[in-house]
Amino acid sequence: MTTIDDLRLYVRHDEGEGPVIVLLHGINSNAACWRTVIDTIGPEYRVIAPDLLGFGESPKPDIEYTADQHTAVLDATLRDLGVTERFVLVGYSMGGNVAIRYAATHPDRLRRLFLLAAPFYPPPEVYSRASFGWHYVQASFYQWLWRFIGRQKERDTLLFGAASGPLQAQMGGFLKTDDVSAHWDRMRRNLDNTIARATFVDDLPRLTMPTVFALGVRDPIVRPDQTLALKRIKPALEIRRIVGLTADHMLLDKAPDTVAREILADEVRRLHVRFHEGSGDPVVLLPGLEDGRPWLPVAKRLAGRREVVVLDALGFGDSPRPLSGHYTLEDHAAAVLATVSGLFGATPVTLVGQGFGGSVALACAASAPAHVREVVAFSPALVDPRTAGADQRADPAVARLLAARETYADLARDERAQRRSSERLEAEVVPALRGMDAVLTTDAEALLARQTGPVTLVLPAADAITPRDWLLERAHAEPGATIVEVDGAERFPYRAPDAAAAIVLGEPVPAAPTERDVAPIAPSDGTIGLARRLLGGANAQLVRHGVLALVGGLLLLLLPVTLPVRVVVWGFAVWLLIEAIQTIVGAVGLRRGGAGWLAWLLIGAVSLLFAGLLVVQDALAVGVLTWALAGWALVRGASALFAAWKAPRVPGHRAWLVAEGILALAVGVLLPTVPGFGARLLRWVLGAYLTASGVATLAIAWSVHRATVRRVRTYLDDT
Repeated sequence: MTTIDDLRLYVRHDEGEGPVIVLLHGINSNAACWRTVIDTIGPEYRVIAPDLLGFGESPKPDIEYTADQHTAVLDATLRDLGVTERFVLVGYSMGGNVAIRYAATHPDRLRRLFLLAAPFYPPPEVYSRASFGWHYVQASFYQWLWRFIGRQKERDTLLFGAASGPLQAQMGGFLKTDDVSAHWDRMRRNLDNTIARATFVDDLPRLTMPTVFALGVRDPIVRPDQTLALKRIKPALEIRRIVGLTADHMLLDKAPDTVAREILADEVRRLHVRFHEGSGDPVVLLPGLEDGRPWLPVAKRLAGRREVVVLDALGFGDSPRPLSGHYTLEDHAAAVLATVSGLFGATPVTLVGQGFGGSVALACAASAPAHVREVVAFSPALVDPRTAGADQRADPAVARLLAARETYADLARDERAQRRSSERLEAEVVPALRGMDAVLTTDAEALLARQTGPVTLVLPAADAITPRDWLLERAHAEPGATIVEVDGAERFPYRAPDAAAAIVLGEPVPAAPTERDVAPIAPSDGTIGLARRLLGGANAQLVRHGVLALVGGLLLLLLPVTLPVRVVVWGFAVWLLIEAIQTIVGAVGLRRGGAGWLAWLLIGAVSLLFAGLLVVQDALAVGVLTWALAGWALVRGASALFAAWKAPRVPGHRAWLVAEGILALAVGVLLPTVPGFGARLLRWVLGAYLTASGVATLAIAWSVHRATVRRVRTYLDDT
């Protein structure tokens, strides 16, 4: 008798050499759908794409097709293929549900997880109160739809009769099968057990590897506006929205090149080279948690005698900033070594780093001593190993670092804050805070003990994070590094480039920097200041959003004057015009790329024509706006009441949902029947919503500020 342990998947693609990437397809498909993605990834990776259990050429046993059964056979197949190293796992649609289950049960096997348009259905308590009713209705509808489709065979409906009879050839092509009737049973079990009852939400917080959730902005099945619920479960999850006219659920058919680029976006092999001049022995300058610009004055002085390269740090400047990365010391070191190898081959280099860059330089020398001639570390960002755990908080600098990163972690868990913070801010903050985690978790003693080549540690008198006293004691007790003490302030090399260049070249340090030596670039104030600046940026965004919402809400509530109909019409027409032009331009781009474009061109043309009609036909415009707003209000009201009735556990109080539903229904009914009163009611509802939203956003900003102050005091008081 065949058991799950005996089964193996049919491996349709196993191509290339290098780091392993495993691709899992969706329901009613096979691994052939990955062909363009595999070609785009290229031969530098070993790409493995099997047919999932029950699909394509893989076995089709009579089982329940749960995610656990899929993962068991997948793991056995990969081990038979000799995949012993950690790999990247990519799952599309239903394959994403299999992938996340595999990641949760085999975390040691993956180095990264990439979920592409994977369907998920969070429980009610995961959502925020904002738009909960609409989100709950969407999730409930799709869970019902999958079960409805699956039961067509057992109920012998007209739909199944047509699919397995007159339309069998067309349906077989769509389902990628020659036997629609037999396939329907497997499809039903996969829909029911792997999709509708997916373990997605339970598995998500258990993930330990960097994880990306990517989806198209036009996906009707996996709605982008629902992904904030996932961030509440796992704040470290990176959400990527794929844009474009064809960015719907069928991404492998309509945007395979984009999918491949997104998969490879986190495969960092090279850092950005900001400066490369001179000749002679190579010297590579590494910044801390920032780009390489502050090093430029030093680099220009060194370039007359050495071949000098300045790099932007991983996650900063123009270097890659994969939000799914852990940004450990090892991650930074690997990116530096890959870049250096690409520039200089096997030639050993001198690595010079400031702050965290100094720690990265030491990590490079420890992991690849043959590639590093010597290390010069200015104020390396390390934590005194004599303190551990809570004792670290006795240091005011470390206390501020801990407070800043914990406050932002709380901010990331607040969905209201996420909704009001831009993705650009997230891209700036995540690498910085994870770099701070690397500072706090680096074993300074072990890092220095692994040094086999020459090391020079430059210790300014004023230093915020470097354990200066411990390094001096260690140097006296166990000489292994050259210590250079200078009187300069924190970030000494940037402010005194002549002195810094002299230290790198092994020459006497100028006694006192002259005015000419001061770097023209105004640097930030180090790792602690970076945390303060980033959190300040987050607060500034929240304050701006809060003030705008509050002012808009109060204006709607307090001003008795309504906008002239003509102004509203023109505003709506301009918005529609912009949408039409974007659609037409996108359609032209699709045509050039050889994709389907005619339908989008017609949609753009109709939208353009309609925008023109709105401008010249006031009555038409008012009617369209009235019925559009009424329809929107009716749908939202019905959704809120349905959620209040059906959901056993809802965010906040159920009374709020009932009130929201009744008000929205009232607006929807009164707008077309009693336009004057309906418009006033709509204005009051929107005004109240914006006012409450503004107050809530300002409260978040205030709490962020207060939490930072409170944590610093708590850390210091506890010690």
